[in-house]
Order: sequence, then structure tokens, then C-alpha cells
Amino acid sequence: LQKRSQAEREALVVAAAHAQALREADRRKDEFLAMLAHELRNPLAPIRNTAYVLAKGIADPPTVRRSGQMIERQASQLTRLVDDLLDVARITRGRMVLERESLSLDSVVETALETVQPRLDARNQRVTVRRPGEKIFVNGDNARLCQMVANLMTNAIKYSPERSCIDVTIDATVENGFVTVRDSGMGIDAKLVPLLFEPFQQGGGDVDRAHGGLGVGLAIVKLLADLHGGSVEVRSEGMGKGSEFRIRLPRVPAPMPAATAAAGKRDGLRQRRVLVIEDNPDAAESMRTLLSIDRHEVEVVHDGPTGLARLEEFRADIVLLDIELPRMDGYRVAQAIRERFAKVRHRPKLLALTGYGRDDDRNATLAAGFDGHLAKPVDPQRLLEIVAGEA
Repeated sequence: LQKRSQAEREALVVAAAHAQALREADRRKDEFLAMLAHELRNPLAPIRNTAYVLAKGIADPPTVRRSGQMIERQASQLTRLVDDLLDVARITRGRMVLERESLSLDSVVETALETVQPRLDARNQRVTVRRPGEKIFVNGDNARLCQMVANLMTNAIKYSPERSCIDVTIDATVENGFVTVRDSGMGIDAKLVPLLFEPFQQGGGDVDRAHGGLGVGLAIVKLLADLHGGSVEVRSEGMGKGSEFRIRLPRVPAPMPAATAAAGKRDGLRQRRVLVIEDNPDAAESMRTLLSIDRHEVEVVHDGPTGLARLEEFRADIVLLDIELPRMDGYRVAQAIRERFAKVRHRPKLLALTGYGRDDDRNATLAAGFDGHLAKPVDPQRLLEIVAGEA
């Protein structure tokens, strides 16, 4: 009986610990959902206000231009929030595939700096970059390495005072290359250092929340560093004394010089005939307006059967096709288009245009016969390049 009583007591302790863990997980979930709602509402508010003003039709050209720039900035912020969440999910589930190539850390830092320049300008901050006498090369995914460095720069920008300077240093040993981002900002409490690279951690409480973000930027840096066979570390002497983040990546030899790209890349590009099949009227019309900037001929329909009928007369070069469509989904429409043009030399290029952006979704559309997969919202410049044949 005494042994049984001891076992029961141990079981109660385990059950209590489990219940406490569940309560903590539930609390963190609620805090994260509240934080996510807050971060999504921030860019939505100016977008909604500006859309209301523009809809009145009384704004002068300078106001329209400023409004367009503001909407673009806020839409980019929304896209970044969604991308950050998807990146964490992809990496933790082992679904992210790196497209590796030989890259100089110089080029990675320069691209990252271009990405964060608007944030620097907004806070009147500047970045100094210290480079070694030779170029340092690593083998990695260009977009992801730039994302890592840009995330560290963004972190430094957020937690440094206006008009301050952020130092970025590139250096190396025989085996490794390093990028160090150092700021003179608010610093880090020693007890928070172990939590910094955990997803959804924003250890500074209410003061920290004032800087915004979902608390996944540093987690993404660590996860991507691990995927590249590297690491990231942080140092800070305490609150008010700034911080230093250092990425380590395995070094590789300098690549052989690449052949010079053929001149006149844009020669032979022409305006395209594009059919947009999209059930959201606003999304469809904005797509028409965007493509018309480059003088493409664009037709818009809102469901699959109408799109198939329109192709009888409108010989499209490209079909931008939503997946979630009424009456007939995008997969069935794509199949019908392929069957119709199976014996014809010229078949329209089929591009899936969808809100689903996971690797599984991309693989499904390509397996279904699409020529490409574009996750909404597509970067406008990239879409124009794809339609024009540059990408």
C-alpha cells in the first residue's frame, strides 16, 4: 500500500506538471494570437484609410502618388509577417529546400542593406560595413542568407536610437566566414539571452512590444544558420549597452569566373496576351491595371467556364489562374486547357496564382501540369518580369 501510495503521489506530481505546461502553452498561444492581430491591424489601418480617400476621387496627383507608396509599404509589411510565419513552419517541419550556390559575403550584406535601407532612412540611421582585404565565399541560398543578415539589421534598427550607427563586419578564419551586426541600442538582459532565438519570444515585455513584430525574426536566423551548417550567437553587456549578433558559415574557395551574360537580354521581349481567371474582382482588376503598365493585352474573367469560353477567341500567351474558383476549380480548368491545346503547337503558359504557398501546394500545382506557381501576394516587379519572359 505504501508503494502504491508513493506511485500515486508521483503520478499526481506528473499530472500537475503536465497541467501547468498545458496552461503555459495556452497562455502563450493567446498572447501570440493577440500579438498577431495587433501586427496585422497596424498596416491594415493606413491601407483602409488611404483606400477611402482614393475612392472619393478628389485626391490630386501628388496625394495619389504618396498614397500608392504608402499602400505598397504597408502591403510589404503584411507580406513579410505572413512569410515569416510560413518560414518558421517550413523550417521546423523540414520542408525548406535550399538553392545553394557559391556567394560572397560582400554581396549578401549589400543586398540585405538594400532591403533595410527604407527602415534606416525612416529613423535617420546609418550602417558602416567593414570588409577584409579579400572576398569571403560561402555555399548557401542567396535569398535565405540575405534574409538572415537583413533580419539582424532590422533587429538592430528597431532597438537602436534614431540617428545612431550600426556596425556590420565581415571577417573570416581559414574554415569559416562571419558576419557581425553590432548596435549601440537598448541591449539585452542576461536572463533573456537563452530565449532570444525561440519562436514568438519578445522578452522585453510592454516596452519591447512597442517595436512591433511577431518575435520570429531571430528564430528564423538561427534555423537558417543551422540549415547552412553554421550558427549564430549573441553578446550583450546588459541593458543600455547595445548588442552584437554574429553569424558563422562554413567557408568555401572562390568560384571560377562565370561567363559573361549575353548582351541584350531584353531583345526579343514582346507584349503578351494574358488571361486572368480570378474570382476576386478587386484582385482581378488590380492585376489588369498592373499588367497594362507594361502594355500587355489583358482579359479578365471570374470563373473557369467563362475563362475556357474566352480562350476560344482570345489566344492568350499566359493564363494567370486562381485555384479556389467557383463552379470549377483551377486544377480542372488547367486540365481542360491542356486537353484543348494538346494537339496545338502553341499552348498558353499556365501559372497558378493562389493564396496557398506551402511547398506541398507548389508541388501539387506543378504535378497538375501548371508551368509555375505564384503565391499571393506576388511581388509586382517579379510578376511583370515573369510575364515578360525575364524570369
